[in-house]
Amino acid sequence: MGGDAVNGVDFQTIPSTFTIPAGQLCDILTIVPIQDAIVESTKTLTLTYQPSDGSPLTTLEVHISDGALIEVTPSPANVCAGSSVTLTATGGATYNWIPTGGLTPSTGAVVQASPGDTTTYIVIGTTAAGCSSTDTVIVNVIPTNSSAADIVICGDSSYILPGDSVPQTTSGLYRRILSMPLDVTAPLQRT
Repeated sequence: MGGDAVNGVDFQTIPSTFTIPAGQLCDILTIVPIQDAIVESTKTLTLTYQPSDGSPLTTLEVHISDGALIEVTPSPANVCAGSSVTLTATGGATYNWIPTGGLTPSTGAVVQASPGDTTTYIVIGTTAAGCSSTDTVIVNVIPTNSSAADIVICGDSSYILPGDSVPQTTSGLYRRILSMPLDVTAPLQRT
């Protein structure tokens, strides 16, 4: 056994010698890579087979690559209805997103998500070595037609909440707890 892959570090420990029982033409030696979350180059394990009949040695190389460690940010993601949010995947060389509805584009590390309703997206990332893995992200759609207790500010809009004199300008969902009588028939003042 040789190569730069380390027995018990890069793959689960296997015996340094392996004997095919008499009368059998083959046997199975399972090589299980260890997923350690450390990004490394592809490692090589060299196995040498010595036939009992005196035939020449046979060498087999096993290439061990780290699996894809795919991650999407932000996760979860919030977006106001009718707007979009940028989703970024890392850990792979190529990416495919499902479902494709509400995504522009539907492949690549960076996509724009503008779903009509809260949606869970799955990204399938593949490394240059061909190893694939997935991550999921929930894109929460904040409706713009909230109840009287909820006020949503999207994009470059701002609102003056009843009882306030300073506009609220940060995108997001606001809930105001009122301690004074409020005329709920009075409209919000958009600035």
